[in-house]
Amino acid sequence: MRRSTEPPKEEGKSRLYSMHFCPFAQRARIVCNVKKIPHDIVNIDLKNKPDWYFKIHPKGLVPALDLEGQILVESLDIAEFLDEKFPDPQLYPADPEKKAKDKELIGKFGKVVATWAAALYKKDGKTNQERFQSINDVLLEMETELEERGTTFYGGDAPGMVDYMIWPWVERARVPSLIDGEDFDFPKDKLSKLVVWKNEMKERKEVKETITDPQIQATFYKGYFTGSTEPPKEEGKSRLYSMHFCPFAQRARIVCNVKKIPHDIVNIDLKNKPDWYFKIHPKGLVPALDLEGQILVESLDIAEFLDEKFPDPPLYPADPEKKAKDKELIGKFGKLTAAWSVALHNKDDKTSQESPITNALLNMETELVKRGTTFYGGDSPGMVDYMFWPWVERSRVPSLITGEDFDFSKDKLPKLVVWKNEMKERKEVKETITDPQIQATFYKGYLQGKPNYDL
Repeated sequence: MRRSTEPPKEEGKSRLYSMHFCPFAQRARIVCNVKKIPHDIVNIDLKNKPDWYFKIHPKGLVPALDLEGQILVESLDIAEFLDEKFPDPQLYPADPEKKAKDKELIGKFGKVVATWAAALYKKDGKTNQERFQSINDVLLEMETELEERGTTFYGGDAPGMVDYMIWPWVERARVPSLIDGEDFDFPKDKLSKLVVWKNEMKERKEVKETITDPQIQATFYKGYFTGSTEPPKEEGKSRLYSMHFCPFAQRARIVCNVKKIPHDIVNIDLKNKPDWYFKIHPKGLVPALDLEGQILVESLDIAEFLDEKFPDPPLYPADPEKKAKDKELIGKFGKLTAAWSVALHNKDDKTSQESPITNALLNMETELVKRGTTFYGGDSPGMVDYMFWPWVERSRVPSLITGEDFDFSKDKLPKLVVWKNEMKERKEVKETITDPQIQATFYKGYLQGKPNYDL
């Protein structure tokens, strides 16, 4: 971490915090272009982050968007928020079923992200040819989807949310092979629709302005991976890279407990990350799970992968419609994540009692009332419950930092109070819980640039 001062902002412009080579940040850059949002870009050195940036994003990640004083994080959340706030042009279909299908497709596209990462990090024990074939297999699925839609773009006659969210990894498909002096590219005979799509996309003004030559990217990524020494692994155990106070990492810890996966935990100092960890996760984020040599990242992607690979107990309903509903609810839950972050950074000038946390919790209460069950998953917790828990556990933290103590209103949130009491006694959850006062002490130091990881 380095001490410096944030560049002054230009009146009337939003600010996008980015990193030129980051595919997630590129998503946000593209959507800002599509929506014609006046903004400047501040690129963050992710290996030597300025201390002031942790006030913007407590994990020091990119992208982050400061939109009229409201801080938005996570590339897909930023894109979806902007699409709702600035609906011209609309990036999701107006039809609810088609919109749900597009959201599902973006979720499935996580395979491309994971496959590309495995090829980049070479942590999978495969040959280059096998890695490139893995990328090709996922691209074939995307080709099939484009054929079924019968359009140039996934969004129809013009690009939509799917197109813009997948583009950064398609742009980077060649990078892992270029690092090794080879050059994997789309096989035109097998990916004819995708080749046309790629050629059309790269000429779009909103995309073209964000493109970096793959050879330049390969040079960057090759230099990005420099090393120290990772702690030795125990045979027969997976490894979860975590940070004790991180809510996203807690999601992964809980699901590993639910699925009874033998694993050890290596906690990462997120303000002074070891060099070797960037070989595991190029952005240096947590959580990351090394499962038999396969690297999984992003808390929800880890949870869903584990649920498919280890289906006992299943965390999503078997019924496709109910499963889609749960996925949609987890997506909507981003409002609580954002509300908590706003309250933590005190960016909204409201007291904790007036915080949007309360409104977000009221929406979750309403959903629980509609379901008529103790848990969102029914008689026992499911994916929604486990993904939701870390922020409910931390709901008091922003107010505790300021010397107040916001807690659940039993008269307004009776179902959620029962749910919370039941959840905190579950063994898989209980093992991951940290007292809110301790968390408040940690986050207070973290926001001041002096985190104490040993609390």
